[in-house]
Amino acid sequence: MAGSLIKWLRDGVGMLASAAETEELARAVPDNGGVYFVPALSGLGAPHWRPDATGQISGLTFATTKAHIARAALESVSTQAHDLKEAFAADQVRWERLKIDGGMAANDWLAQDLADILDLPVERPDFVETTALGAAMLAGVGVGVFASLEDATAMRKGLHSFMPSMAPEVRQKRLSGWRAALARL
Repeated sequence: MAGSLIKWLRDGVGMLASAAETEELARAVPDNGGVYFVPALSGLGAPHWRPDATGQISGLTFATTKAHIARAALESVSTQAHDLKEAFAADQVRWERLKIDGGMAANDWLAQDLADILDLPVERPDFVETTALGAAMLAGVGVGVFASLEDATAMRKGLHSFMPSMAPEVRQKRLSGWRAALARL
């Protein structure tokens, strides 16, 4: 739902001229200003499973700007990923790193925020549209350009890593604010 949230902010609310603008807005403020965005625009999925939930923006004041709201929207991607990481850990599955791709993965601010909130390395290929790349790799194998999918991985180029750098107390404050926002649903 992350991409749909940003699309809604752009097309549904008219808050953004382009999805790429979210990175500039997120960098324009030092923090979320106490604003939390629970993007349950069509219910809240895993691991909360609240199909009846509706979206919520909390912590608004006269000091709140669209930069705070855009940042809170991006932060919700990271905090939801953190919730999933905790659910996996409860099932004895530990994440060692997160691999991201797709349109939103091009947002360096978001990639770093994921690394910071998850306290894990985040890896992003230089070419983020991996669905198209996968189709091209399969086609290359199909027409004989490559002998196998293993050989086709040569089509993948560089990889960029984002390492966690957020202080633990800042992470905990963000996660506490997120949990409080969820509790208000």
